[in-house]
Amino acid sequence: MTGSPAARIAVVLTGGERGPSFRAALRTAGYVELRIDRFLQRYPDGDVSAWIVSVRNMAAGRMIGTVRWHREQPDPVPGLPDKKRLALYRSVLPLVDLCDVEVASRIAPAVIALARRHGRKVILSHHDFRKTPPFRTLQGILRSAQIYHGDIVKIATLVASAEELKRLVRFTDFCRGRMACIVVPMGVSVRERMAPLAHGSLVAYAALDERTAPGQPGWGTVKAFLERRHHRRGG
Repeated sequence: MTGSPAARIAVVLTGGERGPSFRAALRTAGYVELRIDRFLQRYPDGDVSAWIVSVRNMAAGRMIGTVRWHREQPDPVPGLPDKKRLALYRSVLPLVDLCDVEVASRIAPAVIALARRHGRKVILSHHDFRKTPPFRTLQGILRSAQIYHGDIVKIATLVASAEELKRLVRFTDFCRGRMACIVVPMGVSVRERMAPLAHGSLVAYAALDERTAPGQPGWGTVKAFLERRHHRRGG
């Protein structure tokens, strides 16, 4: 898997995925993001730990545990209280390789402390489903992630123009030597969404069943795009 185009993909699971494409994605994707908040929306009484273990038994890539804050969702959803979110992170951190928590969330420091206790890495994220903020704001988010001593800063913003896409690519370049980053342009074509990968962004996210962001492409679409680019470059 190392060095393959699929190693740059984080396939997003929300629970209930089945079938050959599901198994193929887990065998080849470099990362698997487990959207625990979406799983509990689908299965309110579901066993989160059992779900994670079942995925772990099939997945070759690194697993990301995410309990997304309701304020950073694309659509209004019932929010999990911070106390519940923190309890979920506490229970799943021993079962995953990384966790994703919003840098602006009040529970971020506690989640980071829990992650360090278990030797796990932390993605500190920021999502804006209305716009791409000014470059100075992006720099401020990076500084906050550095102050918290996160491992990866993630920026996912809605892109409405070529200038905003260039801003995100420029930010990806800016992160080099400062902090590992994941940059996700939302609401754009697959080609535009993949642009930050060439500038140092770690992964691109792909859906298997439920899409969790505007314009989020499917696993097969992302895999085929990256494979074509890999072959064109003689990889």
